[in-house]
Amino acid sequence: MAKIALNVDGKSHTIEADNDMPLLYALRDDLGLRNPKFGCGLAQCGACTVIIDGVAVRSCVTPVDSVQNTKITTLAGLGGGKAHALQEAFIAEQVPQCGFCISGVIMAASVLLKKNSNPTDAEIDAIADGYRNEFRRGNDSLYWEDVGLGDTLPVVQKGPLTLVDIVGFYSGRRTVYNVMKLAFADRDKHPSNVYYSPTRNIPMHPAAGHFDVEIAHEIGMPAAYDQGWQRIGWAGHMLTNWCGDSGFVRRLDGRVTKPNLIGDLTKLTGEVVAKRKTEALSGMPAESLIDIRWWGENQRGERNCNGEATVRLPSRDINQRC
Repeated sequence: MAKIALNVDGKSHTIEADNDMPLLYALRDDLGLRNPKFGCGLAQCGACTVIIDGVAVRSCVTPVDSVQNTKITTLAGLGGGKAHALQEAFIAEQVPQCGFCISGVIMAASVLLKKNSNPTDAEIDAIADGYRNEFRRGNDSLYWEDVGLGDTLPVVQKGPLTLVDIVGFYSGRRTVYNVMKLAFADRDKHPSNVYYSPTRNIPMHPAAGHFDVEIAHEIGMPAAYDQGWQRIGWAGHMLTNWCGDSGFVRRLDGRVTKPNLIGDLTKLTGEVVAKRKTEALSGMPAESLIDIRWWGENQRGERNCNGEATVRLPSRDINQRC
């Protein structure tokens, strides 16, 4: 046990805890703050969200020792002793349903509204230049011997996300939701899997919140949002740009950690964390492999996806086949 100093909602506290204890436990059990909730325990649902030095953070996976000398804000301190404007708006619009995760939604929305969601013409021009000058290796072979530990991968940008981008992704992968006659046939088969618009009373698939703002708001999202695994595909784009025609993405693992909303610009990059060669086994040739850690970051400085990958590259070793 160690003495841990915390600054929460403008007040200083000292608790005794293990250094790796989640901050959420300290807030709820030691300080008696009930706004952040324990939901999934995996930093996915957001019920435990607090603000640390202006950044929305999942407190269920944040070690309490890591937040000493920071300013921590919970829902109780968001309005400085009175109801925050977001709280008043949520009450006026009767947003909560069960209310369990609403604290996390308000905390995340508070941070979102403080960031720039309306890029200037100059910022849009800079994004356009990023697309025009995107790095593509093509047939200029990258060899295993020329890659060093810590090398960074050229940035691939995606966005600002629009509804057209989301619909285009759906079109490219396949038709996800049945339409018109088939949609009503689905409703007959699965009457509980239907969303009825409170303003139009039109039934539709509940997952249409990805591109329907009304449904997105109903589930607590501030805007329409992408299909999460769309960003895993973007990571593949970044990797193939880097390794070129002679390389091969041997493995790509990833996870999405925050919503990617309409208007968000995500920049993906990565770094080399290991190099290795495998032995030829059971008729399979030896391989020259590069292990990569990758991530995507939005314009708010939030990492909204991350993962690991392994890329096979050609070798200058004439005794080794690609």
